Amino acid sequence: MIRIKKKFKNFLAYIFAGAILINFLIKLIVEFHIEIIIIVSTIVLFYLVIKLVKDYRIKKEKEKIIKSGILEIDKMTGYEFEDFLSYFFKQLEYEVVEITGKSGDYGADLIIKDKKSKKIAVQAKRYKSKVSPKAVQEVCGALGYYDCDYGIVVTNNYLTSSAKKLARKNNIEVWERNKLIENLNFLND
Repeated sequence: MIRIKKKFKNFLAYIFAGAILINFLIKLIVEFHIEIIIIVSTIVLFYLVIKLVKDYRIKKEKEKIIKSGILEIDKMTGYEFEDFLSYFFKQLEYEVVEITGKSGDYGADLIIKDKKSKKIAVQAKRYKSKVSPKAVQEVCGALGYYDCDYGIVVTNNYLTSSAKKLARKNNIEVWERNKLIENLNFLND
């Protein structure tokens, strides 16, 4: 739903910008300023081409990471991992509802929806060591705040035994390294 709203807003923004441009061009034509029309049209076209190229490069970079696998993920920062997961979940046919931000996220880095429209709080942990129970506690807090149906802790590593126990007791799904690799392989098949 959010993806559709975003695309619709982007579409409306382009239509609005186009309408303003057309209005401006009509006024210029009336005043016979063809040179200005060409300059403005060229600038707008140049901007749109740059935007399309940038969007294409970002998409290709994320596709490359999915194809390269877990070793590239291990090199990411925490923020890059969160950004990667938003793309990753889209590829797994989840709907990304919200990327909650870098800090003050109330325990969820992403809010997504599964195919059954269940709302999910995702806590991302790109760590070099095992993930503590704190990650599970954070996502438990996010469930109520974001009105989610369940939560997932996703890590490129593993959870400590106490974190796994806490996740089981609170019905929090755990995507450790092996599950992440499994899903990367699924996308690459």
